[in-house]
Amino acid sequence: PPGWAVHGGSLLVRAFGDPQPSATVAAFDFDGCLADTPLGGNDPKAWKMQYAHVPTVLADLHSTGHAIVIITNESMDRFKKPEAINGCVLKKTGRLEAFAAACNVPMLTLCPTAKDTYRKPAAGSWQFFTASCNGGLAVDSEKSFFVGDAAGRPGDHSDADIAFARAAGLPFHDEKSFFERLHPPK
Repeated sequence: PPGWAVHGGSLLVRAFGDPQPSATVAAFDFDGCLADTPLGGNDPKAWKMQYAHVPTVLADLHSTGHAIVIITNESMDRFKKPEAINGCVLKKTGRLEAFAAACNVPMLTLCPTAKDTYRKPAAGSWQFFTASCNGGLAVDSEKSFFVGDAAGRPGDHSDADIAFARAAGLPFHDEKSFFERLHPPK
């Protein structure tokens, strides 16, 4: 899609606004963490904020010098026809574009689309970010973090997010502890 770059054949990358390099990174999963996104269908408009105050939290983090990074898997391996693959890409990128516009905070999005080293729980997306997207600045792993909903809790669809955070060497928060306890609505 226009505005998106593809790296390594499967990693979709796009900056929204003018994200600046930072030693402190606030990284997030998208689906089920920042946004409530229904499964199935191809409607890029079918999403809403997971928590109404997500834009405020991201703006606050940005104002304290955090780089905002979204790392979200999108599996397309199940599709064989180019039309189905294209529809899946347009749905995901459309949702990310609308989310970024609604938040109006500079951010970088990384979206692995194949089952390869970029896909969480592997840390390839994070390695790409630190090597190519952070202006040569080293990330302070103790002051940075990753937030996701795939935390391996009973009822979670997987533990990919917490495993990704471990592989990337980042502190982990699940979406509930982050948006309800650490950053409750004001």
